[in-house]
Amino acid sequence: MASSKNKTSSWTRKYFVVEERDVIDKKTKTAKSELFDVCNLPKIENEEPICGMAFKHNHRNGTKALQRHLVQRHGLNSQIAEEIQKNNINEVRIIGRIMRVYRLINLFDLEFTRR
Repeated sequence: MASSKNKTSSWTRKYFVVEERDVIDKKTKTAKSELFDVCNLPKIENEEPICGMAFKHNHRNGTKALQRHLVQRHGLNSQIAEEIQKNNINEVRIIGRIMRVYRLINLFDLEFTRR
């Protein structure tokens, strides 16, 4: 098994912050602290500044849930993230543009299905 020093970080990590939160253990009914990965991107549905969707910080399952969230909720995938980094593009600006296009597509889709 490779040591953690040799592992490369997933492209998803830079869009999430790790937070410690108090939760209630279902079995023991006692409070305990757990780590969560919290999405740090703007919301798509409205103008809220931060998405805030939290995922249990789980080393065993990797970042699949984080990847799925970024693709489905923010229209961001590894190729787009790589292009942003390669061209040193302002990420907040480009992600904002992606989300505006996403909103327009959804609005157009709603108008089209009403007819």
